[in-house]
Amino acid sequence: MLFHCMLLLMVSLMTIPASDVGHDGKADDFSSDALSRGPHSFDALHYDVSLEIFEGIEEIAGTSGLLLQSEESNLTGIVLDFKGMTIDSAWDAQGALSFLQESETVSVDLNSPLNSGDTVTVWFSYGGSPIIQGGSGFHWNMELGNHLSHYSVGMTPHSGRYMLPCWDDIYDKASMDTHLTVTDTLYAVSCGELVDVETGSGTTTYHWHHPQEISLYIWAIAVSDFIVVEDSTYGWIKYYTYPDVEIEPIFGKVDRMIDCFEATYCAYPWNQNLGFPFVGTSGFYEHNTIPFTVTGESIVAHEISHHWWGNYVTEEDWPEIWLAEGFATYSEALWEEWEYGFEAYTNYMFEIMQGYVASGKVLPIVPATNYWGTTVYDKGASVLHMLRYVIGEDAFFDGLQLYLADNAYSSTTTADLIDAFEATSSMQLDWFFDTWVYDYAYPDYQLSWESVQSGSNWEVSISVEQIQTLGPVFEMPVEFLIEGTEKDTLVVMWNNIQSQEETYTVSFLPQEVTLDPCHNILRSGLVSGIEEQEGSSYSKPPPVIFPNPAHSSVVILWQHHRQFTARVFDLSGRCVLKGRISSASTTMDVSSLPSGCYQVFVESSISRDSAPLTVIRQGDR
Repeated sequence: MLFHCMLLLMVSLMTIPASDVGHDGKADDFSSDALSRGPHSFDALHYDVSLEIFEGIEEIAGTSGLLLQSEESNLTGIVLDFKGMTIDSAWDAQGALSFLQESETVSVDLNSPLNSGDTVTVWFSYGGSPIIQGGSGFHWNMELGNHLSHYSVGMTPHSGRYMLPCWDDIYDKASMDTHLTVTDTLYAVSCGELVDVETGSGTTTYHWHHPQEISLYIWAIAVSDFIVVEDSTYGWIKYYTYPDVEIEPIFGKVDRMIDCFEATYCAYPWNQNLGFPFVGTSGFYEHNTIPFTVTGESIVAHEISHHWWGNYVTEEDWPEIWLAEGFATYSEALWEEWEYGFEAYTNYMFEIMQGYVASGKVLPIVPATNYWGTTVYDKGASVLHMLRYVIGEDAFFDGLQLYLADNAYSSTTTADLIDAFEATSSMQLDWFFDTWVYDYAYPDYQLSWESVQSGSNWEVSISVEQIQTLGPVFEMPVEFLIEGTEKDTLVVMWNNIQSQEETYTVSFLPQEVTLDPCHNILRSGLVSGIEEQEGSSYSKPPPVIFPNPAHSSVVILWQHHRQFTARVFDLSGRCVLKGRISSASTTMDVSSLPSGCYQVFVESSISRDSAPLTVIRQGDR
C-alpha cells in the first residue's frame, strides 16, 4: 500500500500587509523604549487599585496602593510610570508624601529611607479621562451588537501606566486587588476571583482578587450590562455576556480546550478562575483569567493557551515574545489535533508554514523586531513543529512540561527552553536554535536523483543542495519518499552541508522522489501547494455567521480555515460585498447593505461553501 502523509490542504494564500499584524489583531509597537529595564531599586509586590467608572462623562476616579520592597540600601525615593490622568495626592502609613508628576512619570520622596528588604505601601489618589496610546488604555462606549462596553486593554508593551502609577515593565510581576465601582445597572470584571460585591446608592462595587503575581500587561477591566452565564461543563468558567447573544458558536468548546491544554501542558494554573467578557474590541487579548476573544475557535484556543504561555511562564523581555505568541499559535494546532485528529494538525501546521513563506518575511525570531508579526507567531509555531519532528514525541512534550514546571509564575528566556528540551531529549540542540530562532530565513532545497539497477534491487542516489541566498546552511533530518508503481519507502538524510548526496537501496523500480513529503520543515517551495487528499478523517462544517440577523457587522467563522474570501450576494445573484477573512480579522462590515436576505459564499484555495444572512437596518426593526 502506498505511503500517504496525513495531510489535507485547506489554505488560501494571502498578501501579508506591511504592518505584519499577528493572529490576534494587535498593532505594531516595538520601539526601543519598550525593552525591559530589568531589576531596579525596588520590587513591586502588590497593587491595590480602586476605580470608580463614570461612563457618562468618560472619566475615572482612582486610588491605588503599591506595596514595594527595596532592592538597595538607603532607598529615599522611587519613580513610577504614569501617563494621562492627574494625581491629587500621595501618602504612606506615616503621612503625606512629596511627589512630582511629569508627562510620563511620577517621582515620590519617601518619608523614611528603606534598607534592602524593607517594604512600604505608597498610595495615590488620581482622576481624569485615561488616554489611549497604541491601543493601550481605557476604551469608552465600544459597540458589540446592541450593547456598549467600557474596558482597559493591556496592549503590550505599555499598558499599566494609563490606569495606575506603577512600574510598567514585563519583568516586574505583582499580585493584584481590583475594586471597581460602577452604575448599578452595570457589571464590572477584572482578573482573578470575585471575592466581594457591595451595593451603594445607585452604584455597585466589585472586588476582584488575584493572588499570584502577574505582569501588568495582562491585567485588565471590563464594564458593561453583562449577565453571567456558567459553562455547562465547568461551572468555574464564566461568560460575561448578554441575553441576546448566543454563546455556543464562539465558546462551545472551551471545556474541551481546557482538557486539551491540561493534558498536554499541566493543570490550569489560576485557581479555577476563567471568564470571557463580551466586549467590542477588534483585537484579541490574553488578559489573565479574562481574555478578550469574541471570535473563532482557533483564536479562542490561542488566547486560552496564553494562561500557560506568556502568563504562567512569561518572557523576560519583549524581544523573546515568541515564548508567548509562538507557543500560543502552536497551541492552535495542538487543539486541532486534540479535537479533530492528527490529519487536522498536519494540515493546520502546513497552512501556518505556507502562509509564513508566502509573507516574504525572513527575519530571526529572536530578537523580535515586530512583536505582533508573522515571524513571532507563524515562524515561532513552525519551529516548535520542527522540533517535535527532530527530537520525537515523548521528548518534545516532556520538554514542554519540564519548562513550565521549572519556570512556574516566573520569567524566562529561550535559553531556559533549550535547557528543558536538552534534558528530555538527551540531545545538544544549539545547532537547531542557532539557525531557526537566532538566524535569518529558511532552506531552499534543490533536489535531483537517479537510480541504477543492482541485481534484484535498485540503487537510488539522491542529491540535495541548499540554494538559499540568505541565512545559514540549515542542519535538519530531511525525509524523501521514494515511490514505485506499487511500492514506496521513506528514507532520511541528515543534511548538514550545502550540497549532499546519499544512496539508498530499494526493492522496486523508483518512479518518483519527493522531498519532505509530510511537510516537517519550514522551507521554500511550500507555497506551491498540494491537492486535497480524499477520504479526510474529520468533518468540515459549514460557515457560521453571527449575529444573524445583523444590522452593522457580522463575524464569519469557517472551521479549519485560517483565511478565505467571503462574498455576499443578494437575491438577484449580484455580488454586493466582498471581504478577506483571516484569523486576525473575522468581521465583515455589512452596514452599507439594505435590509433583506442574502447568501454568503466562502471560498479557500480548495473548498467552497455558503450560508444565509439576513440584514435588518436599525430603522427597519
